[in-house]
Amino acid sequence: MSTVTSKYEGKSDEEIRQMVVDAFGPEFRKEEDEVRAELRSESPRASVLVGAAWLDDYLCQLLTLTLPQDVTVQSVFLANTRSLGQRIVAAHQLGIIAKTEKEAMDLIRQIRNRFAHRTSVSFDDQDVAALAARLHRYLPARFSSDSDPADQGRSNYVAMVSYYVASLASRTNCARSLNDPAMRLDLLRFVARRVDELTAS
Repeated sequence: MSTVTSKYEGKSDEEIRQMVVDAFGPEFRKEEDEVRAELRSESPRASVLVGAAWLDDYLCQLLTLTLPQDVTVQSVFLANTRSLGQRIVAAHQLGIIAKTEKEAMDLIRQIRNRFAHRTSVSFDDQDVAALAARLHRYLPARFSSDSDPADQGRSNYVAMVSYYVASLASRTNCARSLNDPAMRLDLLRFVARRVDELTAS
């Protein structure tokens, strides 16, 4: 049993939740609020593209932290995970994001693709609205979207991206504090397992 996982053995869900709140609470919420404010200040198209780019960047950082600290290994791996879709799949296969997170991030990716590949697109378009509506089920209640119903699709997207950017930033900062790549990977896998467990409960 690794030293990271053993820290949590025998603790109740509530004790682990409190540990997460203590570690990430104020900083997590501050980051989430800042990202949300930034995305809400942009046009719908810009908020989609910028939000997905932030998510992509944090996934790249997270993946890099799990690799051996060898420039060649990292460059070869990252050369084969250049797209957001590839990074989502790789992160899930490594066990550093949860199944529910993979599903939600894939919806974000699909929405991003609609905005990136069309000259005229909005959250009112039927296919975009359907994807954005599906995001709502992945958003924790305390991070629910906060705009009027007429803007619900964009609100769901902004809330979901803000939540994930803050979550990945917190995990990245925590993992970066560990010197051993194996311990980093263990920590990130533990968090992902907990996300799936708490989502299922």
